Amino acid sequence: MLVIEVNNGFCRKPIEVDVLPRSTITSIFVDITNVDPKPDEFWEYDYRTKQFTPPENPHDYELASTKQRIWNDVRNTRQIYLMETDWTQLPDSPLSWLHKREFKKYRQAIRDIPQVMKDVNPAYIEVPRPPNRSLRPCGVCVIKKFFKLLFSRG
Repeated sequence: MLVIEVNNGFCRKPIEVDVLPRSTITSIFVDITNVDPKPDEFWEYDYRTKQFTPPENPHDYELASTKQRIWNDVRNTRQIYLMETDWTQLPDSPLSWLHKREFKKYRQAIRDIPQVMKDVNPAYIEVPRPPNRSLRPCGVCVIKKFFKLLFSRG
């Protein structure tokens, strides 16, 4: 059977398979064995009507697809930066309120990247610098604090 992968409404190259692949979070696979004309790379797919439309200018779709992939990379990188600093916002974080506030501002700036930089070519986006990373407690400090709390309870 001939299938095509659709990601964000854009089609990839058709592939021949024996079994329909399982869809992922970001893309679905559509059986195009009986579809005429056969869609190809950079065609658009309408999820509601299940119709394929050819590109008006394949070069425009190639650029849009590349831009979309770069934006996906930017969002994934943003998520990593946010996860790396999650610990700073926890109630038992060893940071002072001042340092927590600095990290809070940094995290908000990271979250705002897609909205603030939407007109910028995603390949040239500059990520805000994080607050001083030496503020992060060392493992030994965390263990000492844990044992101090454990034994102070009596």
